[in-house]
Amino acid sequence: MPAVLIPPSPQAKEDSPADVIQSVVNKIQSGIEVTQEELDNLNKAIQTSDKTSIPFANRNYISTCASNPSTLVRYVGMVQDMLDPEYYVTKINGVHTKYREFYCLNDDNDDSSHIDDEIAMNHLLDERQPLVIVPIPHATEVLIKHLAATCHKGKEDGQGKEQIMKHEAADNSFGRKRSLEIMDTGDEDAFDEKRISKEQYINSDNAGGSGKKNPINKCDWWPRGCMNSHHEDCSILAKMYYDQKEEGSSSRSQRRLQLNDIVEVYGILSLNPLGASFENKPRNSQTNTTSDNADFNTQQDDYFHDFMDHTVLPPPSLLPRLHVLKYNHLDLDDMMVQEVTQLALEPQAVHTDGERQLAIDTFAKYIFGGNKIASEALLMSLMSLAERDTRYENKAIQMPSGETLGCGSMNFILSDPRSCLLLQNKLDSLMKMIAPVAAHIHLSLSALNVGDNHLATLDYNTITAPTKTAANRLEPSILQLPKSSCIVINQGALSEGNLNQSGQRTLAALSKMTMTHSIPYRFDGLMEIDFEADLRIIVLSCNDSCGRGSKLLPCSMSMKMESMSSNAADVDLVNTIPDDTILRIRRYLVTCRSNNQNTEQKSISLPKSLLERAQKDFITLRKNNRSSTLRDIEERDFHKWLLLTRLQARSRIGERRSTIIETSSMAKVEDWENALRLDEALQAS
Repeated sequence: MPAVLIPPSPQAKEDSPADVIQSVVNKIQSGIEVTQEELDNLNKAIQTSDKTSIPFANRNYISTCASNPSTLVRYVGMVQDMLDPEYYVTKINGVHTKYREFYCLNDDNDDSSHIDDEIAMNHLLDERQPLVIVPIPHATEVLIKHLAATCHKGKEDGQGKEQIMKHEAADNSFGRKRSLEIMDTGDEDAFDEKRISKEQYINSDNAGGSGKKNPINKCDWWPRGCMNSHHEDCSILAKMYYDQKEEGSSSRSQRRLQLNDIVEVYGILSLNPLGASFENKPRNSQTNTTSDNADFNTQQDDYFHDFMDHTVLPPPSLLPRLHVLKYNHLDLDDMMVQEVTQLALEPQAVHTDGERQLAIDTFAKYIFGGNKIASEALLMSLMSLAERDTRYENKAIQMPSGETLGCGSMNFILSDPRSCLLLQNKLDSLMKMIAPVAAHIHLSLSALNVGDNHLATLDYNTITAPTKTAANRLEPSILQLPKSSCIVINQGALSEGNLNQSGQRTLAALSKMTMTHSIPYRFDGLMEIDFEADLRIIVLSCNDSCGRGSKLLPCSMSMKMESMSSNAADVDLVNTIPDDTILRIRRYLVTCRSNNQNTEQKSISLPKSLLERAQKDFITLRKNNRSSTLRDIEERDFHKWLLLTRLQARSRIGERRSTIIETSSMAKVEDWENALRLDEALQAS
């Protein structure tokens, strides 16, 4: 009997990551509940998919997409503000409203009574946390190019305005309801006004990075180019659903977002805050439309009146709403690892004395006129990185003195304000080539004595400490920067004079930042809370007979220097330092600071043998100084030496000599000796 070949049973085709993502989006927009298992599958699909295949929410995308696009979008930015929690009804008439904008209107129909009954059921109320996430402030071209490489390649700029009406018309043709203003008034002009509002946000150019004083639209919380952010990026109002982290979820251990976090979010975008995909019936009472420039307090009053009438409106702003399904914490140093690993460098061009020495030699040649002590001090400040306690959500470790362990600031004391300005320009050019985020502050009496004038204009020359306004908004401040940012503070132009209350508070915040690496944020009721400022801080000051200029902003390290050269060619470092040298220094710094395959951990540990040696040397040096005319050595000096030891050890991690790479994160005796040598040279300057 001939054998019969039985074909194998057909196997179910596994869904692609794109299919899994679109399936979840479709269920949400159809008002169908999404299970935790589907959210976990969504997270896996996002991790395995190409980031460039997911649209990136920027001004170009907003100008060409529908008001409620039926796709998952991606966004990268900094958490700039936290608003009060929102409470929403999770289910209305059998339709699930989670991860969507939904607005319930009262009318005289019988359906409203059913809605009222459902709202009265407490188990249908849930909470979500609105966060204002903005483009990374003071991002350099290094970071902008890195983010651009991971963005979805969409339509070219300039097509947005032509596409807005087409998308709106397409949405309405599929039955999407128009905005509340149109339904209430029957006025078609309201639709055009709403479309113009969208165009105003897309083309908002209140700041433009020009530093000019232009009126602020109170509904546009982060105008184009605000705080020197990339002009093509926009801010969003992210709705965080932390309750989705249930038992068994892979994301349960993920901590909640905090101020100044760099975050990557994935979610569903809603550009029209009054739009909804469900059946909304118009109410009988007419609702007055408000313009974007209407008084903020009036809009807030309308918001609470509407809430009491079961109509929940979002805060008045022009920000797109993004309902977050997944988010990732990002680290600037770790982000730059991906960028530098792509660099193709010739092995024979490796500096013979190592890349640490290459950085010192380059800084000395192009910035400090051959002064290698100043170059090494600058390198130490670039190594500043807070030691963190993994037991408490990686919080920065504070010493009893209030200083942050592992962080060190540098003060270069020059002879005159002109030298301070020249060095500031050189450092600005350098930081923009080697760091992901670089900012500078030019201190002056006029910049500090801004009072409340900065609320009416957006001026990059004004300096204010982070403060909540009367409208419960954390106003943009140059002192609000993400971890690992570089900031140069030039106080050389600060002359004698009177400071108003705002200037005194700002100067006190700067002083605390340079010494303890923390900044006080002021909230309602004049309550101040210290937030960590894990930044790389460089201060430029002028010396006087009393030394007051160098003590105004106290730093961990200081060095007196001669006048700077005024050669204009020296300031233009972009066209002076070879590109290959810049790439090597950037890779070296990232290797020292990042948590990658070459370093087991970011923390620098001090072994017992080194601490015993340090204790003996401290006692010996203190005895010798007491018997001489030199200054007394205090406990503060000992802590400074230990800090320099950590920074010296970190600078050794990125050393590259041929194929040998230092991977130890433990300090050595030679690091302690180098710390003493550097401090002695700084004191002798």
